[in-house]
Amino acid sequence: MAGEKILIADDEPHVRKLLERYLSHHGYVVGLAADGLEALELVRQQTPDLVITDVNMPNMNGLELTRRLRTSHKTALIPILMLSAQKQETDVLAGYAQGADEYVGKPVELSILKAKIEILLRRAGQATAAASHPSSSLGSTVGIPSQGLSASRGAGRPSRGTTNTSAPPARAAPR
Repeated sequence: MAGEKILIADDEPHVRKLLERYLSHHGYVVGLAADGLEALELVRQQTPDLVITDVNMPNMNGLELTRRLRTSHKTALIPILMLSAQKQETDVLAGYAQGADEYVGKPVELSILKAKIEILLRRAGQATAAASHPSSSLGSTVGIPSQGLSASRGAGRPSRGTTNTSAPPARAAPR
């Protein structure tokens, strides 16, 4: 995966620069913002494929940025990865509660961060592909027969020409 647009919102210039170099080297197009307000403006100008945000930033923190992105229909489905030195359980849960897809503590191994980015982008791509192909149904993807059960053959028995995909009947426990 390469060429996807990633927006990084972090108030620490050295973190922005490190992530920009690393991700650019791996083929991503990187935008930079020093706080949540700047990130929100950049998102409005050009929608990124993924947002990486710090939690503690001036003007607008990452939690508020995430909440605002999730409440807009144009940006609600953008994958959001929170990257923060705040790693306590309450901090992580607050990030997820606002809509973060992933929460990673600083410092982070860049190879692990890259793997998480690839997973989020792949999932977002699969969701987009599924939404653009509404003809695919759950039944055809998990092997559920298109024909229903026949009332004349009894409950729990498949009708002629179908395969029984249900679990075998439960057995009584030995006495």
